[in-house]
Amino acid sequence: MKRNKRIRLVLWAVTVVLAVGSLTAALAGAEEEIIQYTQAIQENPADAEAYNKRANAYYSLKRYEEAIADYSVAIELVSDSGVYYSNRGAAYNALKNYEEAMLDYGRAVVLAPDNVAYYNGLGNCYYSLGKYEEAIAVYSKAIEIDPAYSQAYRNRASTYNKLEQYVDALVDYTMAIDTSPDDLSDATLAARYYDRAGVYNALKMYEESIQDYTRAIQLDQTVADYYNRRGNIYYSIDREEEAVVDYTRAIVLNPGNAVFYRNRGMAYKYLNKYEEAIQDFSKAIELDPNYAIGYQRRGDVYVLLDDKEAALLDYEKALELDPDNQKYLDVIESLR
Repeated sequence: MKRNKRIRLVLWAVTVVLAVGSLTAALAGAEEEIIQYTQAIQENPADAEAYNKRANAYYSLKRYEEAIADYSVAIELVSDSGVYYSNRGAAYNALKNYEEAMLDYGRAVVLAPDNVAYYNGLGNCYYSLGKYEEAIAVYSKAIEIDPAYSQAYRNRASTYNKLEQYVDALVDYTMAIDTSPDDLSDATLAARYYDRAGVYNALKMYEESIQDYTRAIQLDQTVADYYNRRGNIYYSIDREEEAVVDYTRAIVLNPGNAVFYRNRGMAYKYLNKYEEAIQDFSKAIELDPNYAIGYQRRGDVYVLLDDKEAALLDYEKALELDPDNQKYLDVIESLR
């Protein structure tokens, strides 16, 4: 059993190393493209597409200001290109300049009214600005144009989810999964199962939620929160042993996340494994010394162990970090 666990951990590590290697190669390729298109621009300063391509390379390197500058030159040279406006909108969006992004996507839609990707980008801007009804209308327009456009279903579902319209969100997340193109990456498809799992959880459909988190994990074993979220479901339905396994996997993938240790500590607590719980809560506090809940949870375990002095110290620290918490005050009074 231990040998199988070690094998799984090695496989996770290999997957992460390969992903980092692929990213490094992509970044090097983008740097080379910048050199290539800079030379093309020097040879022909009126080459709008060279500016657009160089901007794309800057964008991939997250050099968004430089990307915007190049997209703007491309637009000056060719003012009727929806692609250039859309690309600049994406760069503004990456900088969280949603108003400018919205204007650019709006121009792109006017220039190419049948391009669903432009509607999708515009809808994303509305969503980011908290204009959810407008976002739904734009995503719906994209779906009207192309009923198989899975990204619009996914984004409209996220908007319904934000509005706590969970049944509508569930329908759209399901459509996003069912209409996913064959060439969609496993990681992207995994994220869609993860999204739908969250809606199932909100609807208290826990077995369906577990199934979707499991499917997400099968498709992409590198995302710590997939395990953490499935662990939360196991914990909520009193399957603490399975929760501990999932929280442990999440910690292996992201050992710097205080919440994962807190969650596992809670599972250990309900399994009456108090020493393990204290160790996890202490680790959570070490990772985030301002984590009031970490002190509170550890204090609760000390209460169970009848160590009132240690419990009082933890609750006093929790109150120092969260001075308006009445529960902390009440427990402190009971311990004194």
